[in-house]
Amino acid sequence: MLFSPHIFLNLLHHSVDEHTFIFQLLGGVVALFGAGYVIASSNPYKHWPLVLLGLLSKLLVPLVFLFDKVSLIEFSNAGYIMIFDDILWIIPFIISLYETYRLATLNEEWTLQADEEVLENMFTQTGESVAVLSFRSPVLLVFLRHAGCPFCRETLSIIRENKQRIEQRGTRIVLVSMNEPKAIDALLESNNFGDMDYVRDTDRMWYKLFGLQKGSLNQIAGIRLWWKFFSAVVLKRHGIGWTEGDAFQLPGAFLVHKGRIIKQHISNNAADHPDFTGLSRA
Repeated sequence: MLFSPHIFLNLLHHSVDEHTFIFQLLGGVVALFGAGYVIASSNPYKHWPLVLLGLLSKLLVPLVFLFDKVSLIEFSNAGYIMIFDDILWIIPFIISLYETYRLATLNEEWTLQADEEVLENMFTQTGESVAVLSFRSPVLLVFLRHAGCPFCRETLSIIRENKQRIEQRGTRIVLVSMNEPKAIDALLESNNFGDMDYVRDTDRMWYKLFGLQKGSLNQIAGIRLWWKFFSAVVLKRHGIGWTEGDAFQLPGAFLVHKGRIIKQHISNNAADHPDFTGLSRA
């Protein structure tokens, strides 16, 4: 279609001169989708947005044929192309997305197991353990969503607004992130948190030990979150980035003092965050 559009145009009995550019443009789009599918095939779980985009494109073409009377007249010429290029791929795409969703929301029996021994092995970027820090002062341990999530950025904005009051009470803030140091540093810099302690947890081991579950589709992108999402992205100007980490992982916050968890907030959905000032009071 991209380099020899006349072949398809002859099959469809269209004028070559009249439709050449349109078919070449369509061929370019198809080529881009093909490149996306090659990337997605390396890891469908990680690249599920590409698979979803592909499914939507496969559904769009049959819908156009269904509702466009002109297309119905020409179905005998183009229908078999649509069958092999679109319809046959709908079920495999759905299966791939379903398996991605099933694996992403598959929760083990995660219960709170964060005792003093766990806290002693939980180190910040400076090499100090959370347990040691908690004997110096109460520690507000905030588990974040992935760095591209607008609710993660909203949480950091709220912490920034309340940071002075929290620290005036003698409580130290320590963030826990599933992202790589580069992404974490970018988040801290954007919120003027140059001196903020954080724990890197790319395999989400600490999330599991603190009993933080993966959310369902409703908890991550349910209808009741749509306004909050719009508010965070547009009204509060937090924007949105790439999915860096597990998009289904829910956040949470804990107050740790003298090696023990004395307060906690387990988030019910992606946008749920506690009153950090109240939670920081030992």
